[in-house]
Amino acid sequence: MKIRFRESSLRFRLDEEEISHLNRHEEIMDECIFSAADSLQFIVRPWHLNVPDVRFLHHQIIVHIPNEDAVKLAADESLSSLNYSIENGQAKPLALLIEKDFPCMHDNKGEK
Repeated sequence: MKIRFRESSLRFRLDEEEISHLNRHEEIMDECIFSAADSLQFIVRPWHLNVPDVRFLHHQIIVHIPNEDAVKLAADESLSSLNYSIENGQAKPLALLIEKDFPCMHDNKGEK
């Protein structure tokens, strides 16, 4: 899982295995450990509601995405990302992007 924060946006790039977990309605998690007492967990979790949600609670950023979208992202080869705009009570909503981060499938032997 690769994560990028910028202004009011969150971007998650997920590999094939992580997308597969979401397709099976399983959460994925990564953790950044700062010390023995401090860490930050990043969780992406499919859920039954058909709206996304993002929460920051107890050293965790928890992202919920609709089950249907998780399955669609895994099944549709032409779909490379899920884009959401989440109202947060601020002038600018939170932009949430969930992307596939798959290796190039093309044979580029002539390229360096």
